[in-house]
Amino acid sequence: MKKKCNQVRQHSFQIPKITSLQPLFNTYTESHTEPTTPNKVDMRSKQEQIKLELEQRNKYLEQIISLKQQRYKHNRKELLYHKLQNIEQQLFKWNQTRNNIEFIKKAKQQYLCEYYNSQQSSKPFQARQTQYKNSSVHDFQQTKSKIRDTYSQPRKQSYFNIQYQKKINEIENRVNVMQRKLKFGNLDQQIIPNDQFLHQLILSQIFIFKQNCKSILPTKMMSVHLHVGQSQPHTSEAPVLQFLGKSKKRKRRSLETSDWISLHDHKIKGNSYTQYLIRLKVDNVVWSFWTRYSMLSELHQTLGEVIKSQLPEFPQKRLFGNLNQNFIQTRKQQLDIYLQAIFKDSQVRDSKVFQDFIYNSKQKAFKKADLDSLHRFKLDV
Repeated sequence: MKKKCNQVRQHSFQIPKITSLQPLFNTYTESHTEPTTPNKVDMRSKQEQIKLELEQRNKYLEQIISLKQQRYKHNRKELLYHKLQNIEQQLFKWNQTRNNIEFIKKAKQQYLCEYYNSQQSSKPFQARQTQYKNSSVHDFQQTKSKIRDTYSQPRKQSYFNIQYQKKINEIENRVNVMQRKLKFGNLDQQIIPNDQFLHQLILSQIFIFKQNCKSILPTKMMSVHLHVGQSQPHTSEAPVLQFLGKSKKRKRRSLETSDWISLHDHKIKGNSYTQYLIRLKVDNVVWSFWTRYSMLSELHQTLGEVIKSQLPEFPQKRLFGNLNQNFIQTRKQQLDIYLQAIFKDSQVRDSKVFQDFIYNSKQKAFKKADLDSLHRFKLDV
């Protein structure tokens, strides 16, 4: 059995004898191509795909950037266009209000002229109908009957006075409403006349009205008199009465040399703006009030329009970084220097605008002390 198995193994593993190598080489050269491995093919395809993706991404990014630029330009143009439209509409409305005021003033003058003419004339107003020529007898009889009826119904002499007075009051109310609209619209320069005295008067009234309306101080402010020994009620007129010029007449007096002004403290209000605490001493009375940079800049502008002399330099406005502590400290020092320089100038100090500023700050003060009453209290003790 072993011999048979060995023989079978020998027969199965016998190598055939090669007589010639020529046919083998021929078949190899004809059918052979260099083998391309799957790894190389995959790498090339991946590189091509990556290149295509990069090109597409770059194109997409370029398109996005161009679209953003176009949108930004378009939005900017639209914003400017809308702003210009709003300004034109406001100017149109303000011009209309001015025309209405002029028309109402003319109507008021006409009513007054008619009223005075009717008073000066000796004949009554209803009896003038007899002066007109009648075209027929029937018309003449009708006019006579009307006149008799009017005389049969006795009327008081003050009837015409009341009638004209009502119309005049209505016209005055309309004029006041129009003036308020104009003051809110900042058309101050268009209203101001050429007369210097009226110029100063109107500027001071405008400044008072803006100071009351723009709420330089907190809305809920307790105004307390700290008079020791006697308590006085705090009476302040409404801003509308001050604007219309119906406030109580107060004497204009120049400030004393012992008076002073100082910027004492500051605080940031709601992460939006800064308020400054100003202390004033006038006529032996000391008070404190809070104000903003914008209101002080308006005071500077109105003083520049009224006073011909050169004012000290006002701190410049800054759009960004207003709440930085270093910037607030520098601005506080600059404002303090500016206020002290204004207070020392006699021309500024005696002007009506500055006097009104002092008066309104005193009315809106949250802390007030009369030094005379304190001295009296000490002497009594």
